[in-house]
Amino acid sequence: DRVVVVFSWLGSIPGSFITYGGLAQLTGRNVWVNGEFDYRVLAHELGHTYGLLHAGFYDVTDGNPISPNATIIEYGDDFDTMGANFANSLECDFNPYYKNMLGWLPDSKVQTVSSTTSGTFRLYAFDWINWQNATNHTPMAIRCVKDGQRDYWIGIRRNFVDNPYMSHGAYVMWGFGTPGAGGGGGFQSALLDMTSPGRPPGAGLPDDYDAALAPDVTFADASVGLTIKPSTEGANGTDAFQDILINGGGTFLVDSNYVTGGNGNGAIDFNECNDLRVQVVNHTGSPQNGLSAHLSTTTPGVLVAQPNALYPDMPDGATNQNI
Repeated sequence: DRVVVVFSWLGSIPGSFITYGGLAQLTGRNVWVNGEFDYRVLAHELGHTYGLLHAGFYDVTDGNPISPNATIIEYGDDFDTMGANFANSLECDFNPYYKNMLGWLPDSKVQTVSSTTSGTFRLYAFDWINWQNATNHTPMAIRCVKDGQRDYWIGIRRNFVDNPYMSHGAYVMWGFGTPGAGGGGGFQSALLDMTSPGRPPGAGLPDDYDAALAPDVTFADASVGLTIKPSTEGANGTDAFQDILINGGGTFLVDSNYVTGGNGNGAIDFNECNDLRVQVVNHTGSPQNGLSAHLSTTTPGVLVAQPNALYPDMPDGATNQNI
């Protein structure tokens, strides 16, 4: 249980030191709300009671999103519940690293990669609109060790439908093993600004408004041999996904499959003949021609009458099904 004490704003009292919006015991049960009883304050302070620190923003000045010359703004991740969320946006949610720390996003839902990994991973939205069906989708985050202090965490946030960057790109951040110091209690994550590092995308917009890594744009960290490239996205709401190419991708990814024929119920029933359509996406990094696929089965009593099928020539990034 949590005990939340709400009282009128005390910051206007002459000499008052109670000027915070909210205060909580880290890993404790008590929360104090100073005149601002809303989602921004309450969700944030409850996060502290679960042991979460602030969600920061990696603020650079030289155009390099991972520049060694940077300042971490303690409350700076405007997409995260543990950031400041001055807009009191209900679209904010805990980042995938924090959810993993809490056990809300278990390791079974996290794809771990390294410099030796080359593949394409279909990543599903991790933010709150997806919570009901979260158990049906894997993975919901990608993790890669950077060094002994921090890991890359990659996810997709799809709550921010009015933000053209975050609603179509990848959310890339660092999760720190050791908390960083800060005037408000410290941070343990930092959002990376992948689109216009060090400057806002327009007048009146915060620097991190366009922080998402855009589709078909490749980010590289040569120090760990890692490249990240968001690609195809699809579906909506609880099924929203985006294909993430790690270190070039270098593969075809099955996009969907379905059967036709028979009694039309979309399943292969006993003593029934059907056609199988398998739609794939070319993530090899180059056009592919003369494509074919082979289908086999180990199920007793099932016969594959046409085991080989051809595919049309496919440019990089194209989607097509067997002929």
